[in-house]
Amino acid sequence: MRLRLYFYFRYKDNRAYPWPGGESHFILYPESANQTIYTQEMRASDAGRYSCQARNDTTTLEGDITLSVLGK
Repeated sequence: MRLRLYFYFRYKDNRAYPWPGGESHFILYPESANQTIYTQEMRASDAGRYSCQARNDTTTLEGDITLSVLGK
């Protein structure tokens, strides 16, 4: 028996996705079952606290990730 798990990024610094221009340059594909974040260029404005949610038919889990952007 397989259980499908859906994973969603919901917020950056308490702002709901989609984020306004300049807030983050990440690209999300909400229609995909396992959401992946893409970017072509990492910028300082991408740093912050990202909140995500994973859920299936019986369970919902939430967590935060803090992303730091370091210089070259």
